[in-house]
Amino acid sequence: MIDFDNQMKYEECMLPTLNALRDKALSVKEIDALLASHFGLSEEDKQQRYPGRNVRIYTGRTNWARVYLKKAGLIYSPKRKIYQITEAGKKVLNEKPARIDKKFLMQFESFREFIIRSTKSANKNKLQTKEDAPLTAAELTPEDSLEEAFAQINSQLADEVLDNILAINEFEFERLVLDLLKAIGYGVSGSITGTPKSNDGGIDGIIYEDTFGFNKIFIQIKRYNPKNNVQKPELQAFVGAISGKGGKGLFVTSSDFSVGAKEYAQSQNLVLLNGHELANLMIKNNFGVTPIKTYSIKKIDSDLFESYKDE
Repeated sequence: MIDFDNQMKYEECMLPTLNALRDKALSVKEIDALLASHFGLSEEDKQQRYPGRNVRIYTGRTNWARVYLKKAGLIYSPKRKIYQITEAGKKVLNEKPARIDKKFLMQFESFREFIIRSTKSANKNKLQTKEDAPLTAAELTPEDSLEEAFAQINSQLADEVLDNILAINEFEFERLVLDLLKAIGYGVSGSITGTPKSNDGGIDGIIYEDTFGFNKIFIQIKRYNPKNNVQKPELQAFVGAISGKGGKGLFVTSSDFSVGAKEYAQSQNLVLLNGHELANLMIKNNFGVTPIKTYSIKKIDSDLFESYKDE
């Protein structure tokens, strides 16, 4: 039986994954099968699972290899559970590296940004230039390592949430956003409503913050491709639609907002929620995601031990 801790670490899966995608797009299932063959895994090896979790160890390792390669911009996912190499990935293969690991990936800005977001602010300055090496396990306390791992898991989960959002149509996305706002307690009971699709006047939903409807939040919801940012004119049209209605504005998108749009929103007191913020809000409130394991970190109860000394 294979010793996964010594023979198939996730970093060792990176180069074989990139090589597997050299000539064509592959599904997750196809990539996992190729890597299982590459590492000579038996059927028994493939069935090994993490303690207390119904997740195969080898697919967990191959998944994190894909996550890191994607964060570095070496592969991308044209559609759900399908991966393809990028031009940057092809360039890396042409350089014939002996190994691809976290230190190797730190040369790519998008990967450094991912690591920075996943590292506690006290350590961020050590990761801001190409010349800087990533923090090693020896430089992190166990608590720091746990925080970083948790942040990386949530960052990947947020990406998966966005992939699933992009797999539904715009009307389903509007319903999802309104249902999320209901789930986290916005408005009085039953007070979040959608507007008719044929004549919404630029307003996709309304939140009534009090029983009599004196205070309202008007919502505009746009399901856009991540590369298609919301621009200032769209916010101006939204402001025009809610002008004179006596309420505040919330604009939600699956993508992001341009710099001009963000500046305009500040001047108009509009609240903006982009795709990653939406995904993180869903994760925080267990909406569309399910907890699979909880870790409880404990400390010594000094008072209890002191109470024994008093006797």
